[in-house]
Amino acid sequence: MAHFGSKELKDYFHVMLYEYLPPTDGGIAQAAWETALEFQRRGLKTALSGFKDLFRDPIYKTTKIDLFGLPRKGWKSCKDIYMLLLCFRLLFKYGNKVVFYSQTWKTARTTFFFARLFGWRSVLFAHGNEVTRQIGGKKERLMKRTFEGADFVFANSNYTASRLNEIGVSSIVNKLGVNIQRYIKADSAVCKERFGWFGKKIVLTAARVVPRKGQDFVISTLPQICKHIPDLLYVIAGGGEPEEIKRLQLLARENNVADKVVFTGYVDEETKLALYNACDLYVMISKSLNDNKDIEGFGITFLEANCCEKVVIGSNAGGIPDAIESGASGFIISPNDNELFVKYVCTLLENDKMRNEMGLSAKMRVQNEFTWEKYVDRLFLEIVDS
Repeated sequence: MAHFGSKELKDYFHVMLYEYLPPTDGGIAQAAWETALEFQRRGLKTALSGFKDLFRDPIYKTTKIDLFGLPRKGWKSCKDIYMLLLCFRLLFKYGNKVVFYSQTWKTARTTFFFARLFGWRSVLFAHGNEVTRQIGGKKERLMKRTFEGADFVFANSNYTASRLNEIGVSSIVNKLGVNIQRYIKADSAVCKERFGWFGKKIVLTAARVVPRKGQDFVISTLPQICKHIPDLLYVIAGGGEPEEIKRLQLLARENNVADKVVFTGYVDEETKLALYNACDLYVMISKSLNDNKDIEGFGITFLEANCCEKVVIGSNAGGIPDAIESGASGFIISPNDNELFVKYVCTLLENDKMRNEMGLSAKMRVQNEFTWEKYVDRLFLEIVDS
Protein backbone atom coordinates (compact mmCIF):
# COMPACT_ATOMS: atom_id res chain seq x y z
CA MET A 1 0.00 0.00 0.00
CA ALA A 2 1.16 3.51 -0.76
CA HIS A 3 1.87 6.05 1.97
CA PHE A 4 2.53 9.76 1.91
CA GLY A 5 3.58 12.22 4.56
CA SER A 6 1.24 14.50 6.49
CA LYS A 7 2.96 17.60 5.09
CA GLU A 8 1.78 16.57 1.65
CA LEU A 9 -1.89 16.13 2.57
CA LYS A 10 -2.80 19.74 1.90
CA ASP A 11 -1.07 19.60 -1.48
CA TYR A 12 -3.57 17.01 -2.71
CA PHE A 13 -7.14 17.38 -3.89
CA HIS A 14 -9.33 14.97 -1.91
CA VAL A 15 -12.17 13.75 -4.13
CA MET A 16 -15.06 11.89 -2.48
CA LEU A 17 -17.30 9.79 -4.74
CA TYR A 18 -20.73 8.36 -3.98
CA GLU A 19 -23.62 8.78 -6.36
CA TYR A 20 -26.38 8.82 -3.71
CA LEU A 21 -25.53 11.81 -1.53
CA PRO A 22 -27.77 13.67 0.96
CA PRO A 23 -30.65 14.39 1.04
CA THR A 24 -30.76 10.68 0.12
CA ASP A 25 -31.03 8.83 3.42
CA GLY A 26 -28.72 6.06 4.55
CA GLY A 27 -25.40 5.68 6.33
CA ILE A 28 -23.25 5.59 3.18
CA ALA A 29 -24.60 8.91 1.93
CA GLN A 30 -24.01 10.46 5.33
CA ALA A 31 -20.48 9.04 5.50
CA ALA A 32 -19.56 10.52 2.11
CA TRP A 33 -20.92 13.96 2.93
CA GLU A 34 -19.62 14.18 6.49
CA THR A 35 -16.15 12.95 5.52
CA ALA A 36 -15.93 15.58 2.79
CA LEU A 37 -17.03 18.25 5.27
CA GLU A 38 -14.39 17.14 7.76
CA PHE A 39 -11.72 17.28 5.04
CA GLN A 40 -12.79 20.83 4.26
CA ARG A 41 -12.75 21.82 7.95
CA ARG A 42 -9.11 20.69 8.05
CA GLY A 43 -8.23 23.02 5.22
CA LEU A 44 -7.87 20.29 2.60
CA LYS A 45 -8.79 20.89 -1.03
CA THR A 46 -12.02 18.91 -1.24
CA ALA A 47 -14.33 17.80 -4.05
CA LEU A 48 -17.51 15.74 -4.01
CA SER A 49 -19.12 13.81 -6.83
CA GLY A 50 -22.69 12.47 -6.91
CA PHE A 51 -25.96 12.75 -8.81
CA LYS A 52 -26.19 16.36 -9.93
CA ASP A 53 -29.90 16.76 -9.11
CA LEU A 54 -29.05 16.18 -5.42
CA PHE A 55 -26.76 19.21 -5.48
CA ARG A 56 -29.86 21.42 -5.73
CA ASP A 57 -30.54 20.72 -2.06
CA PRO A 58 -29.99 23.75 0.23
CA ILE A 59 -27.16 22.04 2.12
CA TYR A 60 -24.93 22.52 -0.93
CA LYS A 61 -25.70 26.20 -1.46
CA THR A 62 -23.07 27.54 0.91
CA THR A 63 -20.45 24.81 0.71
CA LYS A 64 -17.01 25.62 -0.66
CA ILE A 65 -16.51 22.01 -1.69
CA ASP A 66 -16.07 21.55 -5.45
CA LEU A 67 -19.09 19.66 -6.82
CA PHE A 68 -18.95 17.30 -9.79
CA GLY A 69 -22.42 16.20 -10.85
CA LEU A 70 -23.24 12.82 -12.35
CA PRO A 71 -26.31 12.33 -14.60
CA ARG A 72 -28.97 9.84 -13.53
CA LYS A 73 -30.18 9.20 -17.08
CA GLY A 74 -28.95 5.81 -18.21
CA TRP A 75 -26.91 5.42 -15.01
CA LYS A 76 -27.00 1.62 -14.84
CA SER A 77 -26.10 1.06 -18.48
CA CYS A 78 -23.69 4.00 -18.87
CA LYS A 79 -22.03 4.05 -15.44
CA ASP A 80 -18.54 3.21 -16.72
CA ILE A 81 -18.73 5.94 -19.38
CA TYR A 82 -19.85 8.50 -16.79
CA MET A 83 -17.01 7.45 -14.49
CA LEU A 84 -14.51 7.77 -17.33
CA LEU A 85 -15.73 11.29 -18.09
CA LEU A 86 -15.52 12.18 -14.41
CA CYS A 87 -11.90 11.02 -14.28
CA PHE A 88 -10.93 13.21 -17.21
CA ARG A 89 -12.72 16.19 -15.66
CA LEU A 90 -10.76 15.67 -12.46
CA LEU A 91 -7.50 15.20 -14.33
CA PHE A 92 -8.10 18.38 -16.33
CA LYS A 93 -8.84 20.41 -13.18
CA TYR A 94 -6.53 18.86 -10.59
CA GLY A 95 -3.78 17.04 -12.47
CA ASN A 96 -1.97 14.22 -10.69
CA LYS A 97 -2.21 15.53 -7.11
CA VAL A 98 -5.39 13.64 -6.23
CA VAL A 99 -6.50 11.27 -3.49
CA PHE A 100 -9.60 9.50 -4.79
CA TYR A 101 -12.09 8.10 -2.25
CA SER A 102 -14.90 5.83 -3.45
CA GLN A 103 -17.65 4.77 -1.08
CA THR A 104 -18.49 1.62 -3.08
CA TRP A 105 -16.55 -0.75 -5.28
CA LYS A 106 -19.06 -0.40 -8.15
CA THR A 107 -18.17 3.25 -8.71
CA ALA A 108 -14.50 2.44 -8.12
CA ARG A 109 -14.13 -0.33 -10.67
CA THR A 110 -13.57 2.05 -13.60
CA THR A 111 -12.23 5.08 -11.77
CA PHE A 112 -9.50 3.15 -9.95
CA PHE A 113 -8.09 1.89 -13.24
CA PHE A 114 -7.60 5.48 -14.31
CA ALA A 115 -6.41 6.43 -10.83
CA ARG A 116 -3.47 4.08 -11.31
CA LEU A 117 -2.93 5.39 -14.83
CA PHE A 118 -2.91 9.02 -13.65
CA GLY A 119 -0.83 8.34 -10.53
CA TRP A 120 -3.65 9.18 -8.10
CA ARG A 121 -3.83 7.67 -4.60
CA SER A 122 -7.00 5.61 -4.14
CA VAL A 123 -9.06 4.76 -1.06
CA LEU A 124 -12.02 2.37 -1.13
CA PHE A 125 -14.63 1.94 1.59
CA ALA A 126 -16.74 -1.14 2.34
CA HIS A 127 -20.08 -0.68 4.11
CA GLY A 128 -21.78 -4.09 4.02
CA ASN A 129 -24.48 -5.06 1.55
CA GLU A 130 -22.63 -3.86 -1.54
CA VAL A 131 -19.99 -6.44 -0.58
CA THR A 132 -22.01 -9.32 0.84
CA ARG A 133 -24.44 -9.44 -2.08
CA GLN A 134 -21.60 -10.26 -4.48
CA ILE A 135 -19.84 -12.92 -2.39
CA GLY A 136 -20.40 -16.22 -4.14
CA GLY A 137 -21.94 -14.44 -7.11
CA LYS A 138 -20.89 -13.72 -10.66
CA LYS A 139 -19.35 -10.37 -9.79
CA GLU A 140 -17.24 -11.55 -6.86
CA ARG A 141 -14.02 -11.75 -8.90
CA LEU A 142 -14.55 -8.26 -10.35
CA MET A 143 -15.27 -6.89 -6.88
CA LYS A 144 -12.15 -8.53 -5.47
CA ARG A 145 -9.97 -7.09 -8.25
CA THR A 146 -11.39 -3.65 -7.57
CA PHE A 147 -10.57 -3.83 -3.86
CA GLU A 148 -7.11 -5.17 -4.63
CA GLY A 149 -6.54 -2.20 -6.95
CA ALA A 150 -7.03 0.31 -4.14
CA ASP A 151 -4.12 1.70 -2.14
CA PHE A 152 -6.20 1.52 1.03
CA VAL A 153 -9.37 -0.40 1.95
CA PHE A 154 -11.47 0.57 4.98
CA ALA A 155 -14.39 -1.47 6.39
CA ASN A 156 -17.08 0.14 8.54
CA SER A 157 -17.27 -2.78 11.01
CA ASN A 158 -15.54 -5.95 12.07
CA TYR A 159 -18.31 -7.90 10.37
CA THR A 160 -17.76 -6.19 7.00
CA ALA A 161 -14.01 -6.73 7.34
CA SER A 162 -14.57 -10.44 8.03
CA ARG A 163 -16.70 -10.80 4.89
CA LEU A 164 -13.99 -9.12 2.81
CA ASN A 165 -11.46 -11.48 4.35
CA GLU A 166 -13.53 -14.42 3.05
CA ILE A 167 -12.59 -13.46 -0.50
CA GLY A 168 -8.98 -12.68 0.37
CA VAL A 169 -9.21 -8.90 0.74
CA SER A 170 -7.48 -7.27 3.71
CA SER A 171 -9.05 -4.14 5.16
CA ILE A 172 -8.73 -1.68 8.03
CA VAL A 173 -11.74 -1.34 10.34
CA ASN A 174 -12.84 2.27 10.82
CA LYS A 175 -16.28 2.58 12.43
CA LEU A 176 -18.51 5.41 11.25
CA GLY A 177 -19.20 8.65 13.06
CA VAL A 178 -21.99 11.04 14.01
CA ASN A 179 -22.28 14.80 13.64
CA ILE A 180 -22.54 15.68 17.33
CA GLN A 181 -23.36 19.31 16.49
CA ARG A 182 -26.47 18.16 14.61
CA TYR A 183 -27.77 15.38 16.84
CA ILE A 184 -28.35 17.14 20.14
CA LYS A 185 -30.72 16.56 23.00
CA ALA A 186 -33.98 18.55 23.08
CA ASP A 187 -37.00 18.58 25.39
CA SER A 188 -38.79 15.27 24.88
CA ALA A 189 -42.21 16.56 25.98
CA VAL A 190 -42.04 19.48 23.52
CA CYS A 191 -41.08 17.13 20.67
CA LYS A 192 -43.89 14.73 21.56
CA GLU A 193 -46.34 17.61 21.59
CA ARG A 194 -45.20 18.58 18.09
CA PHE A 195 -46.32 15.20 16.76
CA GLY A 196 -49.45 14.96 18.94
CA TRP A 197 -47.97 12.22 21.14
CA PHE A 198 -47.96 13.97 24.50
CA GLY A 199 -48.22 11.49 27.37
CA LYS A 200 -47.28 8.52 25.18
CA LYS A 201 -44.30 6.21 25.50
CA ILE A 202 -42.59 6.28 22.11
CA VAL A 203 -40.52 3.45 20.63
CA LEU A 204 -38.86 4.53 17.38
CA THR A 205 -37.27 2.87 14.37
CA ALA A 206 -35.76 5.32 11.85
CA ALA A 207 -34.84 3.23 8.83
CA ARG A 208 -35.99 2.32 5.36
CA VAL A 209 -39.00 0.05 5.42
CA VAL A 210 -37.48 -3.09 3.95
CA PRO A 211 -37.66 -6.67 5.26
CA ARG A 212 -34.19 -6.83 6.82
CA LYS A 213 -34.78 -3.84 9.12
CA GLY A 214 -37.02 -5.94 11.37
CA GLN A 215 -40.00 -3.64 11.85
CA ASP A 216 -42.20 -6.74 11.59
CA PHE A 217 -40.45 -8.27 14.61
CA VAL A 218 -41.27 -5.23 16.74
CA ILE A 219 -44.91 -5.15 15.61
CA SER A 220 -45.32 -8.84 16.49
CA THR A 221 -44.22 -8.12 20.09
CA LEU A 222 -46.52 -5.13 20.65
CA PRO A 223 -49.47 -7.14 22.07
CA GLN A 224 -47.20 -8.38 24.87
CA ILE A 225 -45.55 -5.02 25.49
CA CYS A 226 -48.83 -3.11 25.55
CA LYS A 227 -50.08 -5.29 28.41
CA HIS A 228 -47.43 -3.56 30.53
CA ILE A 229 -47.14 -0.25 28.64
CA PRO A 230 -50.70 0.56 27.44
CA ASP A 231 -49.83 4.10 26.33
CA LEU A 232 -47.11 2.91 23.93
CA LEU A 233 -46.73 4.01 20.30
CA TYR A 234 -44.36 2.37 17.84
CA VAL A 235 -43.18 4.94 15.27
CA ILE A 236 -41.68 3.73 11.98
CA ALA A 237 -39.88 6.64 10.32
CA GLY A 238 -38.59 6.31 6.78
CA GLY A 239 -39.64 5.60 3.24
CA GLY A 240 -39.34 2.18 1.72
CA GLU A 241 -40.90 -0.54 -0.36
CA PRO A 242 -44.67 -0.04 -0.80
CA GLU A 243 -45.35 -3.78 -0.59
CA GLU A 244 -43.41 -4.03 2.69
CA ILE A 245 -45.32 -1.09 4.16
CA LYS A 246 -48.60 -2.78 3.24
CA ARG A 247 -47.39 -6.04 4.76
CA LEU A 248 -46.52 -4.31 8.03
CA GLN A 249 -49.86 -2.50 8.12
CA LEU A 250 -51.65 -5.83 7.66
CA LEU A 251 -49.49 -7.41 10.38
CA ALA A 252 -50.44 -4.61 12.77
CA ARG A 253 -54.16 -5.16 12.06
CA GLU A 254 -53.82 -8.92 12.50
CA ASN A 255 -52.19 -8.33 15.90
CA ASN A 256 -54.86 -5.76 16.87
CA VAL A 257 -52.24 -3.04 17.32
CA ALA A 258 -52.93 -0.91 14.23
CA ASP A 259 -53.67 2.04 16.54
CA LYS A 260 -50.27 1.57 18.17
CA VAL A 261 -48.20 1.82 14.96
CA VAL A 262 -47.41 5.09 13.17
CA PHE A 263 -45.83 5.26 9.70
CA THR A 264 -44.33 8.69 9.02
CA GLY A 265 -42.91 8.01 5.56
CA TYR A 266 -39.71 9.76 4.51
CA VAL A 267 -38.51 12.39 6.99
CA ASP A 268 -35.91 15.12 6.53
CA GLU A 269 -32.99 15.58 8.93
CA GLU A 270 -34.74 18.20 11.06
CA THR A 271 -37.79 15.98 11.54
CA LYS A 272 -35.62 12.94 12.25
CA LEU A 273 -33.85 14.86 15.01
CA ALA A 274 -37.21 15.79 16.55
CA LEU A 275 -38.27 12.12 16.38
CA TYR A 276 -35.12 10.98 18.15
CA ASN A 277 -35.85 13.46 20.93
CA ALA A 278 -39.52 12.56 21.08
CA CYS A 279 -38.83 8.86 21.52
CA ASP A 280 -38.21 7.13 24.83
CA LEU A 281 -36.41 4.19 23.26
CA TYR A 282 -34.80 3.49 19.89
CA VAL A 283 -34.93 -0.02 18.41
CA MET A 284 -33.89 -1.71 15.18
CA ILE A 285 -33.90 -5.49 15.21
CA SER A 286 -32.29 -6.10 11.85
CA LYS A 287 -31.92 -9.62 10.52
CA SER A 288 -29.87 -11.36 7.88
CA LEU A 289 -31.62 -12.42 4.70
CA ASN A 290 -30.66 -14.39 1.59
CA ASP A 291 -27.89 -16.41 3.22
CA ASN A 292 -26.29 -13.34 4.85
CA LYS A 293 -26.15 -11.41 1.59
CA ASP A 294 -28.65 -8.80 2.81
CA ILE A 295 -27.59 -7.59 6.25
CA GLU A 296 -26.82 -4.50 8.32
CA GLY A 297 -23.22 -3.41 7.78
CA PHE A 298 -23.05 -1.14 10.83
CA GLY A 299 -26.12 0.79 12.04
CA ILE A 300 -25.39 4.50 12.24
CA THR A 301 -28.89 5.34 13.52
CA PHE A 302 -28.05 3.72 16.86
CA LEU A 303 -25.29 6.29 17.33
CA GLU A 304 -27.55 9.16 16.23
CA ALA A 305 -30.11 8.12 18.84
CA ASN A 306 -27.37 7.72 21.47
CA CYS A 307 -26.18 11.23 20.69
CA CYS A 308 -29.64 12.45 21.73
CA GLU A 309 -29.23 10.49 24.99
CA LYS A 310 -31.53 7.66 23.92
CA VAL A 311 -30.98 4.05 24.90
CA VAL A 312 -31.07 1.62 21.98
CA ILE A 313 -31.89 -2.03 21.40
CA GLY A 314 -30.42 -3.77 18.37
CA SER A 315 -29.82 -7.26 17.08
CA ASN A 316 -26.56 -9.19 16.87
CA ALA A 317 -26.82 -9.28 13.08
CA GLY A 318 -24.01 -8.02 10.88
CA GLY A 319 -22.04 -5.04 12.17
CA ILE A 320 -24.59 -3.83 14.73
CA PRO A 321 -22.56 -5.12 17.74
CA ASP A 322 -19.87 -2.58 16.77
CA ALA A 323 -22.41 0.24 17.13
CA ILE A 324 -23.85 -0.79 20.53
CA GLU A 325 -22.05 -1.40 23.81
CA SER A 326 -24.46 -3.83 25.40
CA GLY A 327 -25.37 -2.87 28.94
CA ALA A 328 -23.94 0.64 28.53
CA SER A 329 -25.40 2.38 25.46
CA GLY A 330 -28.18 -0.16 24.96
CA PHE A 331 -28.79 -3.86 24.58
CA ILE A 332 -28.14 -6.48 21.91
CA ILE A 333 -30.46 -9.44 21.33
CA SER A 334 -30.92 -12.23 18.84
CA PRO A 335 -33.22 -11.09 15.99
CA ASN A 336 -35.79 -13.72 16.97
CA ASP A 337 -35.70 -13.43 20.77
CA ASN A 338 -39.18 -12.03 21.43
CA GLU A 339 -39.05 -12.74 25.16
CA LEU A 340 -35.81 -10.85 25.82
CA PHE A 341 -36.87 -7.95 23.62
CA VAL A 342 -40.15 -7.55 25.51
CA LYS A 343 -38.26 -7.72 28.80
CA TYR A 344 -35.78 -5.00 27.80
CA VAL A 345 -38.45 -2.69 26.35
CA CYS A 346 -40.70 -2.94 29.40
CA THR A 347 -37.81 -2.60 31.87
CA LEU A 348 -36.47 0.51 30.18
CA LEU A 349 -39.82 2.20 29.66
CA GLU A 350 -40.84 1.57 33.27
CA ASN A 351 -37.53 2.77 34.76
CA ASP A 352 -36.87 6.42 33.94
CA LYS A 353 -33.73 6.62 36.07
CA MET A 354 -32.11 3.62 34.39
CA ARG A 355 -33.04 4.93 30.96
CA ASN A 356 -31.71 8.41 31.64
CA GLU A 357 -28.43 7.18 33.12
CA MET A 358 -27.81 4.81 30.22
CA GLY A 359 -28.76 7.54 27.74
CA LEU A 360 -26.17 9.91 29.21
CA SER A 361 -23.53 7.16 29.16
CA ALA A 362 -24.41 6.43 25.53
CA LYS A 363 -23.93 10.08 24.55
CA MET A 364 -20.51 10.20 26.23
CA ARG A 365 -19.47 7.06 24.34
CA VAL A 366 -20.41 8.66 21.01
CA GLN A 367 -18.52 11.85 21.84
CA ASN A 368 -15.44 9.88 22.85
CA GLU A 369 -15.35 7.37 20.00
CA PHE A 370 -17.74 8.10 17.15
CA THR A 371 -17.39 11.64 15.85
CA TRP A 372 -16.50 12.35 12.22
CA GLU A 373 -13.39 14.13 13.47
CA LYS A 374 -12.18 10.93 15.13
CA TYR A 375 -13.23 8.93 12.07
CA VAL A 376 -11.01 11.07 9.82
CA ASP A 377 -8.23 11.01 12.43
CA ARG A 378 -8.20 7.21 12.19
CA LEU A 379 -8.40 7.38 8.41
CA PHE A 380 -5.38 9.64 8.09
CA LEU A 381 -3.46 7.72 10.74
CA GLU A 382 -3.47 4.74 8.37
CA ILE A 383 -2.71 6.52 5.11
CA VAL A 384 -0.08 8.93 6.43
CA ASP A 385 3.45 7.96 7.46
CA SER A 386 3.85 7.94 11.24
